[in-house]
Amino acid sequence: MSLYYVQNATPDETTVLDAYATYTTAGGATVTGGQFLSYLGYESFFNINNPFLSFANGDFLAAIPAYHSGVKVDIPAGPVTFGAAIVDSVYGASIFHGDGELRKGAGYEAYLNFGGVENLTIFAGIASDQDNPLLPDDVFTFNLWGAYAFSDTVSFAAEYTDKDGGTGGSGYNWLTQLTFALSPRASLAARISGQDIDSGPSFTKYSIAPGLALTEQLTIRVEYSMQDYSSSGLDSAQFFGI
Repeated sequence: MSLYYVQNATPDETTVLDAYATYTTAGGATVTGGQFLSYLGYESFFNINNPFLSFANGDFLAAIPAYHSGVKVDIPAGPVTFGAAIVDSVYGASIFHGDGELRKGAGYEAYLNFGGVENLTIFAGIASDQDNPLLPDDVFTFNLWGAYAFSDTVSFAAEYTDKDGGTGGSGYNWLTQLTFALSPRASLAARISGQDIDSGPSFTKYSIAPGLALTEQLTIRVEYSMQDYSSSGLDSAQFFGI
């Protein structure tokens, strides 16, 4: 279980993020019930696990969901892992929870994760939200990503997500990312990403993020990003963080 707290936030200062229990069978399959993160998305929901400070996409489309409640099953089968979930909704009232009502219209997710080639991982997942009272229409999302390590020091990742319906409209987003270990302590990540809404706004985002491990316990990371917008009422935006 984990909690998220923001002082003076409305409607609640404290929100439950994860709250679940998992049972593992003798064959290695797992059954999880409670509130948990969506399967979808290459980038970790937790920023500390990413080489960048900002996310590649999410300004308009909000294609990658976050937390929802229900039951999921994950089954490993050699180099392939299969998973499926039935939840209260895929896209909820906020990123922290679904609509809380399974009987008013369930959401569904499923994925295949392939790791049968050395240094290569391929993930394909889908999500469907039906009869969700919080959304103007039904939603179907397809998410595909792959990651490959060329060596101990260079890795590449790419992702494509297509979302049809729901809040934010229909459209797609994508990312490509290279990560380099320049030395045992220094690293560099470069990313190009983009998003396009059907008959709506779009952007291309360019990001670079060097990192330096000062000690075994302390790493400093810097990011500079520039977004070039189209059909959104904006021209461009810049982000800097450390």
